[in-house]
Amino acid sequence: VQKHAASSTRLIEIFSGKPKLVSGDTFAMEYLPGKGTTFFIQGQPQGAPVGDAEFFGMVLKIWVGPAPADFKLKDALLGL
Repeated sequence: VQKHAASSTRLIEIFSGKPKLVSGDTFAMEYLPGKGTTFFIQGQPQGAPVGDAEFFGMVLKIWVGPAPADFKLKDALLGL
C-alpha cells in the first residue's frame, strides 16, 4: 500500500474535485501496461496515468472485489 501512496492520493484528488457523481454521470478507468491507470469523468481524462498493474487491481477491488464499497453497485457493474 505504501508504494501506491502517490497514486492513491491522485485518485482521492479526482473524487475530491467532483462533489458527487449523479445519475447520468460517468466514471471510467483504463489501465495501459507500461503507462498506468487513467481515470475519466464524463469521458474526460483526469490527468496523466498513475500507478502500475498492482495499483489498478487495488482500485478494482473497491467496486468489484470480495468486499466492495457497495454490493448493489458491484452487481450493477457486473450486469448481475
